[in-house]
Amino acid sequence: TARSLAAVYLAWGRLQAAAEQRKDEVDLLRNRTERLLAQDDRSEHSVRAVLLWSHPELHPTLWSNALGSMMPAPEGDVTLGVSQVILPRRDGAALEVRLEKRDAEQAARLGAQAVLTVIFDEGKPGEKVVKLPVVFERGGPPTLRFRLEGTEVKR
Repeated sequence: TARSLAAVYLAWGRLQAAAEQRKDEVDLLRNRTERLLAQDDRSEHSVRAVLLWSHPELHPTLWSNALGSMMPAPEGDVTLGVSQVILPRRDGAALEVRLEKRDAEQAARLGAQAVLTVIFDEGKPGEKVVKLPVVFERGGPPTLRFRLEGTEVKR
């Protein structure tokens, strides 16, 4: 859980530094990411997906088909508002953010949101960070589905 939080905040920092053309900061954050990734036991052809939320009434679950069929994310802590899954980079990869129907209606009423961050080629020069707001709407579905196609995340 600590690594997933560190990874997502480092990714957001790299994203902002790159947008503001601060190359030295991007390099510094990339070096920190390399140290973080050195402790992970995963393929370099994988994708990190992290769901973060802070509203105490919001209790989403992140699901993926990383192992073939849709299953809940294996890492996370609902009290900290974080859920993470590492997926193989392949066509047909999918993510879902789920809430109970009653909770989805309440989240919509309260305006509670989460953020889904998907990191492709993490820490590498060709890295792509996709940061998406996750918003539940009144009368909308309690499950939001996302497809990973190449380095794109589509709803």
